[in-house]
Amino acid sequence: MTPEQLAQLVSGIAATQLGREGANFVRMLAVNRRLGYLPEISALFDELKDAALGVADVTVTSAAPVDEGQQRKLAAALQKRLKRTIRLHCVIDPQLIGGAVLRTGDLVIDGSLRTRLDRIAYELTA
Repeated sequence: MTPEQLAQLVSGIAATQLGREGANFVRMLAVNRRLGYLPEISALFDELKDAALGVADVTVTSAAPVDEGQQRKLAAALQKRLKRTIRLHCVIDPQLIGGAVLRTGDLVIDGSLRTRLDRIAYELTA
């Protein structure tokens, strides 16, 4: 399959969403044999778009499910601290025992009981 045929195939699948500029971009990637990088390009674009719009994705890993009220309070507190609109993604990890770990970009706030116990064990053995 030639790069032009591959570009036409991808553009044909997503024609209504790409537009002229998007189709040209896909063609350029195909000609330069870079279509395999499209998922990474898309992820980076989403990150840059969120940064420009002032949106932060925050993953909340907790030992127990976080209810709606707790999510609203947490989002409000994070919005105040990060000065961005917050999108929460909740994950449950029973190994944390209690508390939660918050992750957004390079920032990690670890308030889990597992980490506290590990610190105490380290201090006792050091």
